[in-house]
Amino acid sequence: APVDRRRHWVCPTLTPLYYAPIYRDLSDGQRLRYNQLTALSFTELISYFEQAFAASLQAVQRRLGTADRQFAQCLDDFLADERLHGQLWQELNRASEPAWYCARQADRLVRIPRPVRWLLGQVVRRPARWPLVFWVMLALEERSLEISQRCLRMPVDEIDPQYREVYRHHLMDEVRHVQLDCHLIERYYAALSPGWRKCN
Repeated sequence: APVDRRRHWVCPTLTPLYYAPIYRDLSDGQRLRYNQLTALSFTELISYFEQAFAASLQAVQRRLGTADRQFAQCLDDFLADERLHGQLWQELNRASEPAWYCARQADRLVRIPRPVRWLLGQVVRRPARWPLVFWVMLALEERSLEISQRCLRMPVDEIDPQYREVYRHHLMDEVRHVQLDCHLIERYYAALSPGWRKCN
């Protein structure tokens, strides 16, 4: 169903311009539309990064194998969640601006240059060489938690119900993902280096 254009699509305090003096000079309609465009850019970015970093999880699966079935199942679930999240964000964008988004067009407001996409692809597929990817994943998911938490604290009548529901669903999964990220870092580095010291 189409989203409600009379409501916010993201918490205003998450939008960069909210903190600039000029924000107070905008009309209510301009602020609302700015909020909605910012929400679309957020969903584009979240969807892109969740799909991009899935390659790191697949690399971990290949390296660790299935010796620990419980951990292997956690990774399978993690990847399934990320695929679902990407679909949810893209469907939400299509419901928000059907003329902008289609099956072949996932980015409208945020255009990541092709060389940057290629470079990120090379890095995320090689977490053993670039272990920073796991820390970046953790930081991005903690940021996603903050976005969802702020949106869910908004009065119900101020935010579109479809956006609110996706934020709620995303929050539940991201809490688990942050915990798994920490465990993943410990397990992966222990496999890479027997001298790896576990963090307390």
